[in-house]
Amino acid sequence: RNAEGERRWGHIVLNPLDGAAGVLQGIANDVTERKRAEARALAQAERDALTGLLNRRGMELAYARRGQEYAGTAGLGLLLVDLDGFKWVNDNHGHEAGDELLQLVARRIEGVVRRSDKVSRIGGDEFVLLLDNLKSMSMARHIAAKLGDVLGQPFAVLDGRKVRIGASVSVVIT
Repeated sequence: RNAEGERRWGHIVLNPLDGAAGVLQGIANDVTERKRAEARALAQAERDALTGLLNRRGMELAYARRGQEYAGTAGLGLLLVDLDGFKWVNDNHGHEAGDELLQLVARRIEGVVRRSDKVSRIGGDEFVLLLDNLKSMSMARHIAAKLGDVLGQPFAVLDGRKVRIGASVSVVIT
């Protein structure tokens, strides 16, 4: 950390000095910006650019981590959400309206689940939710029903045009 408490990254190369036992000489470089750029690139590689949710790769990594943590125990669930009527919005109001609708859908989904749960958009109008610490199948069904309710409410897109969609939700729980 520097004097302001900011975390910095350094790359140091040390070599023994010829003829001087136990004496090293070296070069130190500040690689903080490179490390930050790597972190940004990694985050972008795991996020959906439109919604900010995890993408397929990000969900696969989250699932692999959660799967190891929950191996052999109950309480891990997956909800698969497919939007009904999304194509109609795209076809009748344009792709800009469809993109805005996907962003609104993402926010509504996030409003239903807990912070510890993971939400991803894996393509088009398909979303996957990874729910941990579920106590029962009825808890997963309750979340699925709530998703159906909130996604069935009208959305205002573009200049306030009201559109309605629905959602098909599948539930898998360990």
